[in-house]
Amino acid sequence: MKQSKTLRLALFGLLIALLSLSPFSFASAKPSLPTPSEPIHVIGRMSVTLDPAERTEFNHLTHILFEKTTQLDRPTLYTCNEDINAPGTFVWDEIWSSKAALDQHLASDHFKSWWSWVEPHLSGALQVLYVDQAELKEV
Repeated sequence: MKQSKTLRLALFGLLIALLSLSPFSFASAKPSLPTPSEPIHVIGRMSVTLDPAERTEFNHLTHILFEKTTQLDRPTLYTCNEDINAPGTFVWDEIWSSKAALDQHLASDHFKSWWSWVEPHLSGALQVLYVDQAELKEV
């Protein structure tokens, strides 16, 4: 019994020693959130179920959204592409001058109008990720 306890203590000590030597930092494991003034990169993915008439309306409303967004909100990048492997799945790629600029866009009448039409047609969860633009690295 005493030998087992000694072995457990030795293994625990070894674990602590290895963790202290590791380049891994528990503080760095948490993602950093961009400050409101840092540029952010947004990737959104949504799947919609549309009949042919709804598809025509979706395209029309999305074109209006793009026109108003580029004129009024002025993102650095604002694109939407349909996934070639999953018809009806759209991937948004956006760069905004700040999280506050994105929030302002999401609160705009033109976005809310578009979203109110699109949301009932979703066929899955909306997936949106964003990261501080400075965190991205070129390949």
